[in-house]
Amino acid sequence: MKHLLLAIFFLSATFIYSQDNTTDTQAQLDELNKVIMKANQEKAPGKKDNKKKDKSEYTFYDYYARALTAKNNKKYEDGIYYYRKATEADGFEGMSKKTRMYSYFNWAYCLYNIAVNDESIDFHKEAIDKYAIALSIDPDYSLTYNNIGASILDLAVLNKTLEKEKEIIDAYLQKSYLLGEKVYSVYNLTRLYSLLNEKDMAFKWFEKMVRDTDRTRSTIDSYRSLDNLRNDPYDQRYEKLLEKYRK
Repeated sequence: MKHLLLAIFFLSATFIYSQDNTTDTQAQLDELNKVIMKANQEKAPGKKDNKKKDKSEYTFYDYYARALTAKNNKKYEDGIYYYRKATEADGFEGMSKKTRMYSYFNWAYCLYNIAVNDESIDFHKEAIDKYAIALSIDPDYSLTYNNIGASILDLAVLNKTLEKEKEIIDAYLQKSYLLGEKVYSVYNLTRLYSLLNEKDMAFKWFEKMVRDTDRTRSTIDSYRSLDNLRNDPYDQRYEKLLEKYRK
C-alpha cells in the first residue's frame, strides 16, 4: 500500500532506536502571530489603503494564517483547504523549515480528525501521506512520529489489519517516546497492545501513562480502547495501578 511504503521509507531513513493527537500549541501560536503580522503588513499590488484583499490576491501568509486559525477552531475542512493553498502558494519553498513542516503536519492533523469522526479510510491514508511529508522536512519533531503511528493504528483498526501493522506502529510510537514525546506516545502504545490483547506489553505502557502523565481517573476510564485491560482478571492490574498512582 502506498501510505505504508511511504511510512516505511521515512522510518528507515530516521529510525535509530529498537508515536493521540495534538500539536505544540505555544510554538504554533507564536508562529501564527508572526504570520498574521506579516499578512497584515502586506498590501495587494497597486492598493494604497488597507481594504480587505480579494482571494485572488492572497499570498502564502494569508493562506497560512487562515489555515492555522481554522485548525485551532476545529474547522477542519477549512483548514484542509487553506493548508493546501498555502503549500501551493508562491514562495512556500522559501519558508523556514518549521513553517513548511507545520504546514503539512497541521494539514495532516485536520485530515486525521475528519478521518476519526467519519471513520474514513481515504482520509486516514491522506493524513498519513501528509505526515510523511512533514517527517521528510523535519525528522526530529517527535509529535510527527506519534501522530503517524496513531494514524496507521486507527487505519489498521478500520481495515482489521492491526496484527499485520503492529511492528511499524510500535516503531513510530517508540521513536516518538525516545525523542521526548511522553504524553501521547504512551497512550497510543497502551491502546495498541490493549487492542491486540497483548496485556503484559499493554500494562507496561499503561503504568507509564498513569505514572508519568496527568490524565485523571475519569479520563482514563473513558478510553474504550483499554477495555481489554479493565476486563483482565489477572491480579486486577488495571485497578491496582490506578490506585497506586491516582490516590
